[in-house]
Amino acid sequence: FTPNIGFDASTNQLFQQLTDDGNDIIFANTEYSQLLSDVAAANPGTKYVECNGHNYTANTAAYYMAHERTAYLLGVAAGLLTPNGTMGYIGAFPSATFFNDVNPMLLGARSVNPKATMQSVLISSYFDPQNAAIAADALLSQGVEFLFGVMDEPTFLIKAEAAGVWTGYWNLDFRSAAPTKYVNNFNLDGFGAFYTSQVEAVLNGTWAPPAKPEPFLLDCPLGEWGDQVPQEVQDAVAEVDKQILSGDLHVYEGPLVDNTGVERLPAGEFLDEQDAYLMSYAVEGVSGI
Repeated sequence: FTPNIGFDASTNQLFQQLTDDGNDIIFANTEYSQLLSDVAAANPGTKYVECNGHNYTANTAAYYMAHERTAYLLGVAAGLLTPNGTMGYIGAFPSATFFNDVNPMLLGARSVNPKATMQSVLISSYFDPQNAAIAADALLSQGVEFLFGVMDEPTFLIKAEAAGVWTGYWNLDFRSAAPTKYVNNFNLDGFGAFYTSQVEAVLNGTWAPPAKPEPFLLDCPLGEWGDQVPQEVQDAVAEVDKQILSGDLHVYEGPLVDNTGVERLPAGEFLDEQDAYLMSYAVEGVSGI
């Protein structure tokens, strides 16, 4: 395990060293693009598995959570819990991960509250308590009624609790930071089973990247509901989840317009999980990018 890896030439050297050490499979827990794929291409005997990866070689696989459904369901809950549907989001970078959070969350909220909005603040980091606190204060001062974020620490949860504002978390169950206003979180337990399956495949000689240059997309359900979330909200979200899983409802369904007024998806069309993985725009109603 090697923490705090940067994004520069030393990263190539690190991946090469891990390879030279004789590791059979190397997992990168964020996207390193060519910093990883260049090493992979030069070392065909080693397997490389990249979280949120987009560069593919014959011995590289990418994986991620399919979290647009999760965000949509949380948006439904936020829309039902808030009078005006004003939501705030603290993120890191304008990546597909970000767009697959804010877009579905807003679309879910608008399915029950058409006037819902989403204001985002990006702080160029997943761990920056000081800037996360500034972002949380700014959003709360503007009257958001639901505050969500993808930070690796609970500053915004604590501030939401103090302000009496509903909140939720990306990475794990952190209701201890907001005991009365916690709504829910993304459940990332699927990562563990995926890592195990990849290692087992290496051990039994069956490991292979996907047949097409696309990622393994893992299930990402909602976690456990906060103690104060009304049962009727939980039941409403469960019903929407059934509709999505049955194919009767799609997270991204046309007509879909981005926040510059351009139609991105015509009426009658929808995006599947692999399409959503490449999401590169914000829908109408998302601001602050």
